[in-house]
Amino acid sequence: MEDELVEVRDTFFIGSYARALDMAAQTSTSNDMAQAEKDAIVARCHLSLKNAEPLKALATAEGAGQKAALFAAMFQRAKGDAPKKAALEKLQELAEASHDANATALYATAMAEDPEKLIDAINVCKAVPSMECKALQVQFMLMLDRADLASKQMPELQRANEDSAVTRLASSQVNIANGNAEEAFLTFCDLETQYADGGDAPSLALLNNKAVANMQRKMFAEAYEDLEKAVALSSSNADVLANMCCCCTHLNKQDEVRKHFAVLEAAFPRHSLVQSANAKLDSAFQRFAANRG
Repeated sequence: MEDELVEVRDTFFIGSYARALDMAAQTSTSNDMAQAEKDAIVARCHLSLKNAEPLKALATAEGAGQKAALFAAMFQRAKGDAPKKAALEKLQELAEASHDANATALYATAMAEDPEKLIDAINVCKAVPSMECKALQVQFMLMLDRADLASKQMPELQRANEDSAVTRLASSQVNIANGNAEEAFLTFCDLETQYADGGDAPSLALLNNKAVANMQRKMFAEAYEDLEKAVALSSSNADVLANMCCCCTHLNKQDEVRKHFAVLEAAFPRHSLVQSANAKLDSAFQRFAANRG
């Protein structure tokens, strides 16, 4: 059976959300399952683009993937631990009751914001055999600095569909972790070319990943160019801000390091780069105090 949503799905996975919305609007589905997946992808595009009105309309939606997008938006907007916990519990209940791939992916992704919950997030993904959940396991393993486990997980993704965008993205991230940045960079460039129909600019995800690959290749000026484009697309993305801090450090752009770090620290105080930097600062103050004593 033909996969009616392959292009819509792959365009979503590489982060071209506006284009994915356009493609979804032009794509007809032949069964209820495909329609439910399309509705979920559309909802998740609005989530990624922070389109508030379409998300509010999901309050009466019946599809698990649509409801999950609404709960994920609540989680992202929540201020304070209690509202975040409540939104996460809604995602958990929905994912466990529905076993829906999109709901499970959004629940696991929200859970993984807490570094101490990464193993739990991997186990949640194992319960649903979707391509995205398999790829998320790879991503979470890399976040745990377990490139060995991520490498062992890749054949399962490749057997399912080695040509899908999500498989190629995961493979490239594993290549970067294993020191094969050249291969990763070429894959990101191939994806950029493949999904640049109509003159679309590269997605935030592709720009950020290309920059990481170039930093691994010691090509910091090239990485900086892509990160500048990424910042123009989103000035508050945690990964872009962290990578910009690292890249500017290598280029000795100290004013820019301070600027981007201040934004990162204010918006994402629990980010690993922020916590690491603050831990080093605390240690330096303690040494200074001990020497003065």
